[in-house]
Amino acid sequence: MLRKNQNFMQTLDGMNAVATCLSAAETARLNGIDLEEWLNDYSAAACKHAYAKGWTQACREGKDPNKKIQK
Repeated sequence: MLRKNQNFMQTLDGMNAVATCLSAAETARLNGIDLEEWLNDYSAAACKHAYAKGWTQACREGKDPNKKIQK
């Protein structure tokens, strides 16, 4: 698996990112968590949250989504 990702390990930040991802994947596997299913659920929840907060519309309009959105 590392050979597939070694292109990103040319910098210290890239190496840390790959190590973090592999560590999270292994930790999930050891705890019996299906990582792909968890990521799908997390992504869906993040999209629902962003939509509920109006971030999607704010981004389309070029506004900063971190500022309070007034209707």
